[in-house]
Amino acid sequence: MMSAGPLQRAASNLGKGRLRYRYKPNHRVSAAVYLRLRLTSLAHAVSDAAVHAQPHSDAFCFVTGCGHSGTTLLASKLGLHPDILLISRESNIFAPQHGLRLARVIVQEWLAFARQEGRRVILEKSPKHVHCIGRIRRLLPEARIIVMVRNPLDTCASLFKRFGDLDLAIERWLMDNEAAIAAQGQAATLLVRYEALTRAPADTLSAACSFLDIPWDPGLLERAGSVYGTDPGLRRNMAIRHEQVSQPIFDNNGKWAEVLTAEQADRVRERTAGLAGRLGYADGAG
Repeated sequence: MMSAGPLQRAASNLGKGRLRYRYKPNHRVSAAVYLRLRLTSLAHAVSDAAVHAQPHSDAFCFVTGCGHSGTTLLASKLGLHPDILLISRESNIFAPQHGLRLARVIVQEWLAFARQEGRRVILEKSPKHVHCIGRIRRLLPEARIIVMVRNPLDTCASLFKRFGDLDLAIERWLMDNEAAIAAQGQAATLLVRYEALTRAPADTLSAACSFLDIPWDPGLLERAGSVYGTDPGLRRNMAIRHEQVSQPIFDNNGKWAEVLTAEQADRVRERTAGLAGRLGYADGAG
C-alpha cells in the first residue's frame, strides 16, 4: 500500500485539528496556530530578502539537532571554556516566524558583548535550528554548525517522558534527524554523536575545540555548573537539563529500557529503521 504523501498527511492532520510545524519543540500545532505562523513567516520573507550577510560571522557557532540528543550537555560543557561566550537560553532566532532582521540585531548584540568579555567564540544552542541552517548561513555565512545525533531508542524514550506521546517522539526524531543528515558534509559543520560524548568525553570535547579553533582545555571535564541556570525565565524542562548537565559527564546509554515496554521499543525500531541505519544505528540503540 502506498504511503500518504505530504498533502494527504496535512489534510488528515487538519481534520484532526493538528498540523506539523517543524520549528517548534512540540511540532503538532492547531490549524489556527499553523496558519498564523506561516503567514508571519511569509510576511518576514519579504524583508528578509534585503538583509545582508554580517561581518565576523566566523565567531559564531550553533549547536543543533533533535531535542534530547545531548545538545544541552555539549553546549554546557563547551560554555565553560574561557574563550567561549555561551548564550544562556535557546533563542530560536533563526526560525522563519521571527525574521532575519531581528536575528541580525540580536547577533550584533552578542558580538559586542563577546568582545567586551574578551571571548573569541559565541556559542548558541537551539535544537530546532537544525531546520534553519540555510537561514543561519545566509546571515552568517562563515558560522560553524555542530549537529548532535543520538540513537532513536534513547532519544524517543526521553522525548516520551517529556511529552507523554510516543508517536510524537518518533515523529520528532525522524523530522529532526532528516535535517541532521542533510547537514552532513556541508562546510564548517561537525556531527557529534551523543554516545561518543558520554563514552569518550575528553576526545569528543577536544575535537569540538579544534573545530572551533580554540585550544583544548582539560578543565571542561572538571568544572561544575552551567550558564543555563542564569536564565531568569528558565522553563521547567531546561531547569531539569541544567541540573543534569551541571554534573560530570557519565555514560547513561541504554536508559530507554527503563522507560519503554518491549512493544514500544519495537515500534520505535520499526518506524526509525531506515533513517537510523543511515546514521549508523542499525539496531536502534547506541
